Amino acid sequence: MTEEQFTGAFERQKDRIFRLALSYTKSVPDAEDVCQDVFCKLLAQPPFEDTEQEKAWLIRVTINTCKNLLRSSWWKRRVPLEKAELLPAGETESGAFLAEILELPPKLHVVIHLHYYEGYTAREIGEQLGISESAVQNRLMRARRKLRGYLEEEQYEASI
Repeated sequence: MTEEQFTGAFERQKDRIFRLALSYTKSVPDAEDVCQDVFCKLLAQPPFEDTEQEKAWLIRVTINTCKNLLRSSWWKRRVPLEKAELLPAGETESGAFLAEILELPPKLHVVIHLHYYEGYTAREIGEQLGISESAVQNRLMRARRKLRGYLEEEQYEASI
């Protein structure tokens, strides 16, 4: 991969890869580390035929890198010095909702992220995660069910 091709791929995909890594790790520094690892792996790849193939490869590698990080013994033994806020001060309603999404188990919030933020269909998500389309639909349904309780609670509090 030439420097121009890498720079183009980096500019096109950096935000998407960072958001996905952040949704997995729930930590900005860890997400940045994952992004660095993913783009280092991209350097060793031959050029892709089109941007969709590039995007799919980067998402798959990001998910695998995040899983490897979360499985590592270092990750399991670490103790955070402080809880860093993922959202800016003056949290908005959408920020609170994003925080609620991040509280879901990784299997659920990744499918929510890929479906609603990246625009993938259940079939495409299944191909990228190596699971069936029905498993993706089940995960989406469970995530929506968990988020529904939060949304109903918010509407109740707003009406008081």
